[in-house]
Amino acid sequence: MSLLDKLAEDPQSALASGLDEAKLLTEAKQLIDPIAKQHSVLDEIYVEGLMPSQVWGQIKLVVEGVNERVWSDEWEDVGSEEEEEGEEECTEDTERPETASENESESDKSTSESDQSEVYESAQEGEDLGSDEEFFGNVSENGENESDTSVDVAPSKDAFGLNDQFFSIDDFNKQVMAMEEEQSEVDLDAEESSDEEMYHYDDFFKPQVDQKEQKEQKTAQPKQKAVSFDLKEEDYDAAFDSVMADFNNTNEQLSTFEKQQLKLQREIQELEAEAIKEKQWQMKGEVRAKQRDADTLLDEELEFDRAAKPVPVITQETTETIEEIIKRRIREEKFDDLPKRVVSELADFRPSKKVEVSEEKSSKSLAELYEEEYLGKQDDAASAELKQAHDEISVLFDKLNHQLDSLCSAHFIPKPKERQLEVKVQTSTISMEDAQPLTMSDAQTLAPQEVYKPVSKVGKDEVLLKSGVVMSKAELSREEKQRLRRAKKRKQHNERREDSKKKRVGKAQQV
Repeated sequence: MSLLDKLAEDPQSALASGLDEAKLLTEAKQLIDPIAKQHSVLDEIYVEGLMPSQVWGQIKLVVEGVNERVWSDEWEDVGSEEEEEGEEECTEDTERPETASENESESDKSTSESDQSEVYESAQEGEDLGSDEEFFGNVSENGENESDTSVDVAPSKDAFGLNDQFFSIDDFNKQVMAMEEEQSEVDLDAEESSDEEMYHYDDFFKPQVDQKEQKEQKTAQPKQKAVSFDLKEEDYDAAFDSVMADFNNTNEQLSTFEKQQLKLQREIQELEAEAIKEKQWQMKGEVRAKQRDADTLLDEELEFDRAAKPVPVITQETTETIEEIIKRRIREEKFDDLPKRVVSELADFRPSKKVEVSEEKSSKSLAELYEEEYLGKQDDAASAELKQAHDEISVLFDKLNHQLDSLCSAHFIPKPKERQLEVKVQTSTISMEDAQPLTMSDAQTLAPQEVYKPVSKVGKDEVLLKSGVVMSKAELSREEKQRLRRAKKRKQHNERREDSKKKRVGKAQQV
């Protein structure tokens, strides 16, 4: 039994047991090779060294070519049949020319009546529609009566569990076949009639109708109810529950992957619904009293910042607790309060408590100071005991060496001198104040009075500054001139004061 027959009989069992890809590809090659050369560019289907998707692409090319060929043949047959029917109708029209003229005159009279009756016929058709089952049933019956080539679909087993009390796969297939046959009878290649392109009076104006005839038609035909396709809430809920029941029933026939996907889809729907629904007032940020329900704030524990420490409220409970604490500490004799400070002691000044700060420059660099501070913090705790043990070991070892040396030699040997290691730093510590630029010359680093020889005498229009620079009065600004004038007056005032002092001292000595 071939694999194709197994798939046709029972696809579920064939797929559940697992398929051999190599065997399936070889069987597909055997089926498609005879028609591959006629309907495609390929001479045959190539399987060796190719993936299943690549083989499927080759088969798809062949099948598309076959479909195009079959459809073109069917359209040619339909066109020839319609041409024969058109010729038969022409012969019938030539045999009865008189009846045609009579029918034309009658049709002109009945146009007005037909236009009026269209409104009532549309309402009647709406009532006659009925349910969906009756509508599709009528379509299928008409298709079977009109078409001679209708195909009856054999009832197949419900392999996929699609049938239920509302849906039948066999009826659905029959309806689809009937509708396809009706569509095939339409001549798509026929020319459109020119009457549709012409404009008539009725396209722009309403037809003139006699009021008497209109009243007669209204009295003859009873009032017809309007068709409403709106469902009630109960019917809608029942239909929705039935659809959801179908989905729930199909879970038993789904694979594990499909069940996982359904579960994941439900979780996504729940999360989306939760994200869309209206948030609680606690999650909306700053909310006013109008935006939340009454007394909902009383049930919440609010957290807010205080600018100052809150003042404790003194109640009877707090006083009782304080008294109990005092009594308990007295019983346990826990008098660990802070010692009282005497104000007079703080005012006393003792020179011995002064701290002397050396103003000399440190001989160590800043890196060395940081290193010593870092190592001291690490090793102070552990190295104190270790250093004491090392010193004791070194002393005992020196005694032992001295005793051994005295035993080995006849002469007296004094104790060896202890060596002391001194670390001499050859590099001088450079501070920022002592650093000098390397690219500048000595002349640039000197002050003006060190470069130029100071002049004691200046000209009439020149001024000698404190820096030793001689400048012209024309070069000075207004502020500099005022400063020099004040300095000159101050100097004259000091000279006069000294002269007056000297005169007083001389008179006192003479007396």
